[in-house]
Amino acid sequence: MSAAGSPPELRTVALPSGPLAYRVAGQGPDLLLLHGWMCSGRLWLAMLPALSRSYRCWMPDLPGCGDSPLARQTPLTLPDDCRAVFEFGAALGIQPQAVIGHSLGGLLTLLLALERPEWARRLVLLAPVVSGRLALHLDALLRGPVGRGGIRVWRPVRRIAARAFIPFTFGVKPQFFGSAAARRKAEDADRTAWAAAVGGLSGAIETDVSARLAGIGLPTLVIVGAHDLTIPPSEGARAAALIPNARLVRLPGVAHQLPDEAPEIVADLILDFLERQEAGRQETGKSI
Repeated sequence: MSAAGSPPELRTVALPSGPLAYRVAGQGPDLLLLHGWMCSGRLWLAMLPALSRSYRCWMPDLPGCGDSPLARQTPLTLPDDCRAVFEFGAALGIQPQAVIGHSLGGLLTLLLALERPEWARRLVLLAPVVSGRLALHLDALLRGPVGRGGIRVWRPVRRIAARAFIPFTFGVKPQFFGSAAARRKAEDADRTAWAAAVGGLSGAIETDVSARLAGIGLPTLVIVGAHDLTIPPSEGARAAALIPNARLVRLPGVAHQLPDEAPEIVADLILDFLERQEAGRQETGKSI
C-alpha cells in the first residue's frame, strides 16, 4: 500500500502471450502472489500492509482475469497460465523468494514448482486445489454428462452462477454479505473472460498432481480453512502430507477466502514461515 494507504497503481506489461495487468508494492525480496478462479490481484490487498513491509509483492491479474485482457475465444489451459507467469517473471526480473497461491492459484503454484523447481525458493498454498476435488462433490457432477454440457453452454450464465456461489466461498457468514470483499469478488467474476473462466474450472477438476508432489523439494507452507465449503480442507492436507518439506496449518472458523477472512493471521503465518526458513538457511550456510 502507499504511504496514504491507497492501493498500488495498476500497471500493464506486454508479454509474448499477451498484455498482463499487475500491481506491485513494497521493498525487499520478491513475493509472487497468484489469485484463484474468477478473481484478480486485488484479492491480496488486505494482506499487503503486513507483507509489503519486508517484501516486494507482485500481484498479477492472470490472463483473462481482472484487468488482463484476453483476445482468444478458446478456453485457456493451466499450461497457458504457467507460461504467462514465467513470462511475467522474466519480463520484470522477478526472482521469487516465495510463490503464494490461493485456490486454483495454489494448483498453479504447484505446477510452476514442478515445471521449474529452481525458479522459486519457497511455496505457500492457501486452500489449494490438488487432486481435482471440489466441496459438495461438485467435481463429480461437473465431470459427468450433465456437468460437461453445462460447462459448454455456461457462457451466458457464468456471471449469475458465480455471483450465486460467492456466499459459499465465505462460509455463508452474514458479516460478509454486502461487504467490500464480496463486492470485489462479484466485480471480478463479472470481468473474467469466458475462456479464462471455463478453462480454469476445467483445469481444476481435471488435474491431479498428487502423484508428483513427492518430487517437490521446496519448503512449503499450506494453510486451509477448517470450514471451507469450496475446496475440501483435505486437499491442503493431502499436499502437506505428500510434499516432503511441508507444514499444514488449519484455521478454525475460516472458510475458503483466507486472504479476506483472516488477512492478519495468514500474513503473520507467511512472514513467520519465511523468516524461519531464511534463518535456517543462514545457519546451514555458516556450518558448511
